[in-house]
Amino acid sequence: MENGDIAAGPAGTVRLVEPAEPPGPVEPDTVHWLQRSMAGAAAFLAAVPVAFALVNPVGLVFLFPFVAVAWPLFLRDRAAFRATCKGVGAVLTGLGVLLTCFGMFVVIPSAVMLLLAASADPRRRPVLARVYAGLAVAITGAALAGAAYVAVSVAPDLGKPANSYSEDGPEDVYGGD
Repeated sequence: MENGDIAAGPAGTVRLVEPAEPPGPVEPDTVHWLQRSMAGAAAFLAAVPVAFALVNPVGLVFLFPFVAVAWPLFLRDRAAFRATCKGVGAVLTGLGVLLTCFGMFVVIPSAVMLLLAASADPRRRPVLARVYAGLAVAITGAALAGAAYVAVSVAPDLGKPANSYSEDGPEDVYGGD
């Protein structure tokens, strides 16, 4: 008996159907563009302290957090993206808080952005994704405004040698003639 033939049995006449074709390669569940853009903004925010810190060889310490923050941008699978964002975000938030006095607090905005990007999938929760996107825009604006403030206040001192002294004498300071 071939597929599509009619068979008679105790239940009556039954038409045999073609078997289903085996499933092909399954496309991975990809990361939404909103999540990817939030991770990109986090990588941009991590690149800002790296750019400031590269004037000093010790500033290369900020290169490792930047690589960690940029890593989720290379992932296509949603589960791997979420796990990486949560892991990197949690570790960098903890390091940023613990090493605040060493300047690592500058990675906290990027870490928080990664934590938000992990859950900002509009295919699952559209309203929450919009709220997280708004928070990401606010964090990015605040972090860039802080970086601009530091850059403007530090820029005049960049041309001076590291161990310079003031040429003002006591009479200039106290209003002498």
